[in-house]
Amino acid sequence: MRLMSLTLIVVVLATPLTLASTPSEQLHAVQWGTDRDAVHQQLQSTAERIESITIDSPRLPLARTAESYLIAHKLTTRDKHAIERVVFTFADDALVMVTASGNAIAALIESPRDLPHRLGGWRVSDDFTLVMDRGSDTVTLLSEDAKHPHLFLWEVPEQNGKPADIDATIPELFEFDADRSAIEPALKLRCTTTTRERIDPTSLPT
Repeated sequence: MRLMSLTLIVVVLATPLTLASTPSEQLHAVQWGTDRDAVHQQLQSTAERIESITIDSPRLPLARTAESYLIAHKLTTRDKHAIERVVFTFADDALVMVTASGNAIAALIESPRDLPHRLGGWRVSDDFTLVMDRGSDTVTLLSEDAKHPHLFLWEVPEQNGKPADIDATIPELFEFDADRSAIEPALKLRCTTTTRERIDPTSLPT
């Protein structure tokens, strides 16, 4: 009996995350690196409407020459779950990220509590390729190339042909040479989440 109990514990600890299935299976065999036209063709019969957006001047960190999106409205998964909105993000015409919202958690994750890590209000998988936000019912799937600390916060920068307003002015709260304790309260008020890390040994030349 004692051996059986130990075996059960090992099985539970070795299964930290339960997905409804892999993203490829749920999203109709869509694979990372697939070009936009191929993904559009694969999804045509699974969504009520598919919107295509191309950015004239790429700003996505992963895009060198081209940035584009497909937005599938009311997409039906392989298991017949309806997701309100799924954004497929392409860098240089290769799929790098998928963001699903509206019934996304129920459609893609069987046991949300099994996501082992917290990042602010988000739950994150061990390999950081899946990020869940229960508050907005959003699941973001990241390719290996898209594993960036904050890329899951990226939003479509252009809607209906209207470019987003971007202000490159340095915010007033960035006071160079100011002490960290003086800046930190203002940063926490303006940021969704903040983290602090001590680097030892130091590496900055200053």
